[in-house]
Amino acid sequence: MTHDPEHEHRPPEPWVTKRQLADHLSVTPRWIELQQPLGLPRISTGGMSRYRISEVEAWLRERYGSPSATPEWSLTEAHGCRGFRTYSPPHVFVRSKLDSTEVFCPVSAPKTTFLGRETKSKIGAPRFELGTSPTRTVRATRLRHAPTRPQYPTTRPPAGSATPSPHRSPQTSSPRPAAIVGLAPLPLSLPPMPAALADIVQTLNDLLAPSRFKDYGPNGLQVPGAETVETVATGVTAHLDLFEQAQARGAQLILVHHGLFWGAGPGPIDRALARRLRVLFDADMSLLAYHLPLDAHPDVGNNALLARELGCIRPTQFALHGGEPIGCVAEFPDDGVPIAELLARVEAATAREPLVFDGGPAVVRRVGIVTGGGADYLGDAIAAGADAFITGEPAERVMAQAREAGVHFIAAGHYATETFGVRCLGERLAQRMGVRHVFIDVPNPV
Repeated sequence: MTHDPEHEHRPPEPWVTKRQLADHLSVTPRWIELQQPLGLPRISTGGMSRYRISEVEAWLRERYGSPSATPEWSLTEAHGCRGFRTYSPPHVFVRSKLDSTEVFCPVSAPKTTFLGRETKSKIGAPRFELGTSPTRTVRATRLRHAPTRPQYPTTRPPAGSATPSPHRSPQTSSPRPAAIVGLAPLPLSLPPMPAALADIVQTLNDLLAPSRFKDYGPNGLQVPGAETVETVATGVTAHLDLFEQAQARGAQLILVHHGLFWGAGPGPIDRALARRLRVLFDADMSLLAYHLPLDAHPDVGNNALLARELGCIRPTQFALHGGEPIGCVAEFPDDGVPIAELLARVEAATAREPLVFDGGPAVVRRVGIVTGGGADYLGDAIAAGADAFITGEPAERVMAQAREAGVHFIAAGHYATETFGVRCLGERLAQRMGVRHVFIDVPNPV
């Protein structure tokens, strides 16, 4: 065996996450998942997969000839396949007997090939609920959320430490690695899967149950557009800038928290509203809005997601509006967190420095959250035994009210505290229905 002193002192290759691997291969995380049953080398720790780039590169070369090989995606049309009537052009599931892989893609040729290999394909969508569209599969009934920001508490390796261990907690954030030398990008990504607008609306209405709430405006579909959707753009508030950016990104649907219409619904149309509507009409874009239902939801709601970002546990609902709870009270594990640590977490989660009336205890064990314009619910948080109350906007009276009650009042921005819900909904639509999702950030200092 040849002695290689350089290799002897070479540090071990770092493990990377699925997202990091997908970025460097120029593929989607879904494509990585499709390769795992085929033998893609990885390890699994704490329910998360980790990969070594050199091992993946070698596996790709052995299986597909080259990690930079461009696969050919041609599928066979499924004439008369039940449930595909809402899609144009026709889309089919192709299951390769060679690779046992399912891909849902638009029809492009009468001969089926997968990754350059001609295969015999079985056409059909597995585990269909008969009489429904392809989006209503058993596999699609679970909505999952993978937060884009690191969860607290976050552990950081000491300065000058070696490569992070692959056995870290899945809550630990992973820095994006520098470009990996010697790995050619693989120009492969699954195309978006068109979904019926009616299916998307029904899915969100079933999830959020807007009819339960006495809201300040109409929830659901406010402006109808194209009947099929490939790209969903999400944003906090409906306005001209958001619409124009969504149009530039090719969206057929805009999903927001604050819609165009308030009160009983559309009234007289002024010039500003006409300009906004004209962009939607010209681009054939639909507008969906969910207000209080998206604040209140215990899984995808703004309050629950912010509590999760802050590292809270045991969330419960509070702050009744029209008989329905719209807020969230949660606790911090162990003995709580110092107020300085809580403020740092709020700033990290919302990307802005909050306004603080620090009249509460030095250590916060219980926190109440009503995002957006929730200052009126400070009294509910006090009654619920909260040490701190987090909302978006302050009110003049709350400084004295909070200090006299011995509670911290934290205003982290109406916009900044309400980016979580719509972004989560967009990600879940992408996971469930295969549409492309883009979150359009138009920051507002309020």
